Amino acid sequence: MTETMKAFVLRNFDEEPVVSDVPAPPFGSSNLIVRVHAASINGWDSAVAAGYLREMMPYEFPVTLGKDFAGVVQSVGEAVTGFSMGDEVFGFLTTGASLHEGSIAELIAVPENGFVALKPANLDSEEAAALAFAGSAALVAVDAIHPSERDTILINGATGGVGSVAVQLASKRGAKVFATALPGDEEYLRDLGASET
Repeated sequence: MTETMKAFVLRNFDEEPVVSDVPAPPFGSSNLIVRVHAASINGWDSAVAAGYLREMMPYEFPVTLGKDFAGVVQSVGEAVTGFSMGDEVFGFLTTGASLHEGSIAELIAVPENGFVALKPANLDSEEAAALAFAGSAALVAVDAIHPSERDTILINGATGGVGSVAVQLASKRGAKVFATALPGDEEYLRDLGASET
């Protein structure tokens, strides 16, 4: 009998996502099985749920939503060397050839060589779960321009997930950061390191 778990899934394009029973993830020799304590929702998840990606990649229903996660390693495959049972981890799931696996579930299978790391002790699960996908995108963008003390950069969407991390990363590297903001967001962005809003 197949073990089941709860997950937040899209069953088809005609229904809203629901919490449903789905098969537990398969256990592989190089995978971690993570009990998810927190997951976040990104713009990607909204696009998947709305069916916007159906012309780009196949949906394998039910599609479990979510990319980001934070949780505790419940078991490790025999080839896993960098993690142990009980480790607190965070990261995000990559998208395969089709949309099917997601992180808004009780359990997820995460490749050891995927986007998973030990959770910093100073972050709680909710903070860590909101960081990985947006934080990685921000890091890649900031690394691409190599900002320094001599640079002034503009960050659009600075109050969003990617933008708020990018503001912090760029300002920590010494750049003068101009950040777009709605009225009332100026103080928040200055606290993150923006010079001008």
